[in-house]
Amino acid sequence: MTVKNLILAGVTTSLLLGCATGNTPADKKKNAVKETSEALEQIYEDHPTAKGVLSKSLGYLVCTGSDSYLFAASTGGGVCVLKENGQSEFYRFASLGVGVGIGFKSVAFVYAYSSADALKRFK
Repeated sequence: MTVKNLILAGVTTSLLLGCATGNTPADKKKNAVKETSEALEQIYEDHPTAKGVLSKSLGYLVCTGSDSYLFAASTGGGVCVLKENGQSEFYRFASLGVGVGIGFKSVAFVYAYSSADALKRFK
C-alpha cells in the first residue's frame, strides 16, 4: 500500500468515525445531540465555571469528533451543534494536519459566543 493510499484510508476512516451515525437525517441529528450532550457534561465536570459562561452567552457551539495520525499526516472530523435561543443547528467539521505520529484520539470542545458579531461571523 502506498503512502497516498494510507493517507486516503486515514481520511476516510476519520470522516466516517467523526460524523454522527444514522440512516436518516433525524437519526443523525439525534445522535449528534447525544454525542455533544455527553461531551458537554464532561466539560462541565472538568470545568465547573463553563455552565455559567454558557448560560450567559448568546449562543454556544459544542463539537465532538476524532483525529487519526498516520506517519506525517493527521485527519479528523466530527459534528457540532449550535445552541441559540433554544434552537439547534447542526454542522460537520473536518481537519487536516501535518506532523509525525501514529494514533487516534477523540476530541470535544465548546465555543461560547458573547457578541452578536462573533456569532454572525461563525454562521
